[in-house]
Amino acid sequence: MRTKHRNLGAAGRGALRRAAPIPALLLTATLALAAGGQSRTSPQPGLAADHCPRVADPKLAGGEIPIRFWLFPPGEVFHVAVWVTRGAAPGPVRFVDHVWAGDLTGSSSAITIPWDGKDFQARFVTPGDYEIHVAATGASAGTLVYPVRIVRLGIREVEALSSAGLNEWQMVYFRKAGTYAFYATPAVAEYVNRAAPGEVADLDRDDGAPRPAVPVHPATDEPVMEGASYEVDTYNYPLCYLRGAAPRFEATLGSTATSGGGVPLAAGYPLAGIELRMLAGDDTGAWTGTAEGIVPGGSYAFTGPPLPDRATRVERTVRWSWQYRETGSTDWLDVPGALETAHRFYTILGTPVWTAGASGTQYAGPWVEVAEYLHSFATALAIDPADEAGVVKALIRGYFGQEGPLATAIEGVIYDTYTMGGDGGANHYYLWSGNRTRLSRLLDNHANGVYVNCSDVASSSSVMLGMLGVPGVQMVYIGDMDLRAIWGIGCPGYTLDLWGWGPPYHGFSYHHIVTRDAAVHVSDACLWVDEDGDPDTLPGVPGYNCDRLWSGPNGYSELSATNNPTKSLDPLPGIL
Repeated sequence: MRTKHRNLGAAGRGALRRAAPIPALLLTATLALAAGGQSRTSPQPGLAADHCPRVADPKLAGGEIPIRFWLFPPGEVFHVAVWVTRGAAPGPVRFVDHVWAGDLTGSSSAITIPWDGKDFQARFVTPGDYEIHVAATGASAGTLVYPVRIVRLGIREVEALSSAGLNEWQMVYFRKAGTYAFYATPAVAEYVNRAAPGEVADLDRDDGAPRPAVPVHPATDEPVMEGASYEVDTYNYPLCYLRGAAPRFEATLGSTATSGGGVPLAAGYPLAGIELRMLAGDDTGAWTGTAEGIVPGGSYAFTGPPLPDRATRVERTVRWSWQYRETGSTDWLDVPGALETAHRFYTILGTPVWTAGASGTQYAGPWVEVAEYLHSFATALAIDPADEAGVVKALIRGYFGQEGPLATAIEGVIYDTYTMGGDGGANHYYLWSGNRTRLSRLLDNHANGVYVNCSDVASSSSVMLGMLGVPGVQMVYIGDMDLRAIWGIGCPGYTLDLWGWGPPYHGFSYHHIVTRDAAVHVSDACLWVDEDGDPDTLPGVPGYNCDRLWSGPNGYSELSATNNPTKSLDPLPGIL
């Protein structure tokens, strides 16, 4: 009966591999057996075949080739040798590697000896046909030959696609080598791992080692750079999908490899009489797709399990694996090993919303830094951004910060008042001319200065909500306000003397906030109202202005001002 395999392990194998030359008697063994041999139900004394893959790529992670065989009877001691040749009689036969030699004891379990796919010089072998020989001597003897085809499998590019209507968008960066320049992640392939100019092959480095998978680009402000230019050969950008969407990838296979001596090589397939296919999956489940009869350079689409049904960030590692089957067989068998690529997904509530007539790369999709801020805010404040209200709550409260683990406001900004060292409420990031906000400067560590006023906060928070898929966002212009106790952004706490001039100067000549329902409800990341039941005295209790009703006993108008301020709607700003 077939039982658990006995694996000799790397330590025992390493002590014996590439030892003295194999005896001539063993080198001339020629009993060829087909791969996929079964365990022996009526064992005869000696060596019997179990299984060895017919197709392998040792350069894959875990791509060592398991050589499995049986020794009978249990308890009998055999001297076993395993080696690899290339070529077959009557043509020339070349010795490739001495894999293992030593004494083994017969058992009722199959024995496994791995070959790492390298030659006696410790270099990966090139694609082609090889034979793995197993010979045993003792009271009983036997010889096996397993044919194996070495190929080179791997992925050169991965493109993220919409899976239902339009549910995938490019993402945007706003910096370039010390300057401000908008860059949208490529629409053709967000993951690229190919030869740079002057290199030999896409799948391997010039020394023949496999080209490692590309990690996700960690920066949120600037794309991958090569000096002062954008990198075009090696990058892995984050992806943006609609919440709950099933991601769809189109993977393009590499077609060129490299020998240990730096010689360019073909991938070594398709194979006569053997069909190859590719599979994909991650920790959440299998990705569906049809990729049978693959060829080097071919592109194949897979659809993954749905992403979270909320606006968030999630990491997935896709495991790409391969299988083969011989002509006439219906059974797919595994090619040992796999390739893993890491991917970062941001999900948003809906199609990004921009100002009317918007044009330019800054509107290609959500900004990476904005999506990351939403995720970090929601995580820090334990807010579930599962709907528009949740996204507004996370963004507005996180923007103001100064609660929980958020020690400061976004980018460390401070309300522009004399008491805080500012110049009295000037705009630093909002342009009245053209109704635009310098969001790139604000997110670049408050590049225009640490101070902000209400228009800076309202304009930037409104466009951030819009690009996250919250519809109907507008700025609200409020007239003269006689303020109650408020806590300004970046300030140490509640005050009844915002400007330091004393009564009756605790007020605004105007104020900007945001809304998503024509000011029935309003949001304000610039200040918190006092919600302790007595808003005209100190201290105050934070009253978060996230979708707060404009009017009523606990409305924004009542808690923020002693007068009855006017309000009017302004359109969503543009972005600079």
